[in-house]
Amino acid sequence: MVKPATARSHFHSLLASGFWSLPSAFCLLLSSFSGCAPSYTSYEAADTIVRLLKKEYHINAEAKLEKTTLGVCYTVDNLIDPQLNLLSSRLDEMQHVVLTLQRVGLSSSKEDIQFYSIVAQDPITAAELELTGYFLDVKRVRLLDISRNEYFKRVIRDLHFNPEILGENTCRQMFGDLTTKKPEVALEKYYTKQSSSQERVNLLFPTTLIALPNSTEYQIQQVETKRIGETKALVLCKTREYYTPRQDSQFQSLFSFFPQGFQNEYLLVIDTVLYPHSIERIVPRYTINSEGRMMEHPLQQIFNEYPNVIPENDRVFIASYTLPTFLAELIERRIKEEVQKDQKLSKKINLRSVEGTFDGDKKKFTFSLVAIPNDLSADKSPSKTELFEASLKTTSDIFKGYWFKDYDTVNFIDVLSGSTLSIQRDGVDQFRLKKIDIHELMHQSSYLTPFNP
Repeated sequence: MVKPATARSHFHSLLASGFWSLPSAFCLLLSSFSGCAPSYTSYEAADTIVRLLKKEYHINAEAKLEKTTLGVCYTVDNLIDPQLNLLSSRLDEMQHVVLTLQRVGLSSSKEDIQFYSIVAQDPITAAELELTGYFLDVKRVRLLDISRNEYFKRVIRDLHFNPEILGENTCRQMFGDLTTKKPEVALEKYYTKQSSSQERVNLLFPTTLIALPNSTEYQIQQVETKRIGETKALVLCKTREYYTPRQDSQFQSLFSFFPQGFQNEYLLVIDTVLYPHSIERIVPRYTINSEGRMMEHPLQQIFNEYPNVIPENDRVFIASYTLPTFLAELIERRIKEEVQKDQKLSKKINLRSVEGTFDGDKKKFTFSLVAIPNDLSADKSPSKTELFEASLKTTSDIFKGYWFKDYDTVNFIDVLSGSTLSIQRDGVDQFRLKKIDIHELMHQSSYLTPFNP
């Protein structure tokens, strides 16, 4: 499922950590470079892609044209292995999807189709592989105006977990383990927080209090999920619970209130960032307050009232790109890649994240950099200067490669220190042409001025 337009920031991409071997995986795109005359001139692009994939490759897919972006989403089992590596056996299928989407998009009579997005969704592992690109880049590589290597660099690649799928899978696995294992063992596997015995009583009330240890059987009746953030999902799990009662008279009233097979509910907050301990919070239907009174919480109502960032029943939720917003995301990823490849700079700093945005009203790009010095005792100024220089070089080269001039300002922000480097478009051009260096730009800009959003 493609991330919403409001949440397109660079986040915990598994690709950035090297989980996917890019050279081997990107061989799948090569076959799509063989050009042919347009075959489709009058149709709805999304419907045509779905029909061709079904007819020619027996692939069930969903497609959607969202303003300027043509997107395809399809399901593939076991996209990654237990080590989070992309399985080569799945590349052929992805190649068919890439080829079909580019074939239809390039031959469409709709001139407003500028970008494409392909999502391979794995319901078993909850992994999603997303490829996003610019159709003009496809045309240019076919015409040999840019190299294949340059084309690969221009495709935004993201391997992440789908919060809703991960949420349901985690919920089912956890309650399965709670039936066969000790509660502390099951919770430790999925819950991000360390829980004491008393906390476990509260999280899994009432059976952790009234049942004999390891005697509870959890039967899941229903699981509902809702996307509540870029990496988060809300999961409502309804269960029937069977248990062996403790031989304790003080629990007699609870035995009648919670008979065998009683219905229970749990609300889970899932965050893919925390994987494999993906459960951030567990809210049970029943709790005991500080006065020792049992409280019942309306979990279904809470779940229903929580806003969903993905429209209901809209599996193919496509973010509509413009060239500036596409470049903002491409630049943020390229900055991270270039810094990681720079052996000298990467020894000095650990660039944890880069987030790029574009303000259309002010025609301003902003790139927020979270960089941690590897040597905390060293002088941070040289490393910061080198980081800004590397970021600006990557940005100016990409602007040049896309002939892009429709902006006024580029800001680079060191998030941890709050300092910012603000450069006008002329300054970016002068830097690329080596007519001015980074030190002069720093003197001319608001460098080291605390950034106030």
